[in-house]
Amino acid sequence: MSKEVPDPKPIRRKSKEHIMDKPLPSVRRRSRDLAVAAKDRAAIFQKMAKDHAERQLDNPFSDHHPDGKVRMKKIDKNDPNYGKPLEGSSTARRGQEADVHIKKEIQQLCEIIYDIALHDPNVPGPDCWVKFGPLFEHYNHVSDKVVGILLRARKYGYVAFEGEMLYQRRDDHVKITLTREGLILIKKIPSSS
Repeated sequence: MSKEVPDPKPIRRKSKEHIMDKPLPSVRRRSRDLAVAAKDRAAIFQKMAKDHAERQLDNPFSDHHPDGKVRMKKIDKNDPNYGKPLEGSSTARRGQEADVHIKKEIQQLCEIIYDIALHDPNVPGPDCWVKFGPLFEHYNHVSDKVVGILLRARKYGYVAFEGEMLYQRRDDHVKITLTREGLILIKKIPSSS
């Protein structure tokens, strides 16, 4: 018992009249279009090469200096762009991503401080503080950068504590207080604006 295979559908072909409706571009016209496109690409490439050569003249690490001397710009420390990457560069993008990441870690730290203080019977009333020792033990399970994040949070005014640096064991008794800005950050109190 063999199965019969159905005949495939016939292929529809375009009629010769349909093909002849559009005139074919002449060989000369196509080659001219290709030549123009090649000239445009060459001009774009030359512009990119010229821009790169100009940037290399300002780069002190480049070996592409015609007379062997580096053309250095006068650095002004009062310039608002001093010490900042070029706008739109990969470095600027990575810096923005790092800022967002640090902000999330600071927010997480403030939430942990709030939770520890909330469940600690030794913390009176509306005050929100925790000692460094218990915070270090608790937060160290989350991240090993607890001191760095605390310093950054203090820089932005989210927490307050005494001293320049915190060390494990030596500074376990130091109070770390969550400020009003820290409470606003974790949305425990509304912002005034």
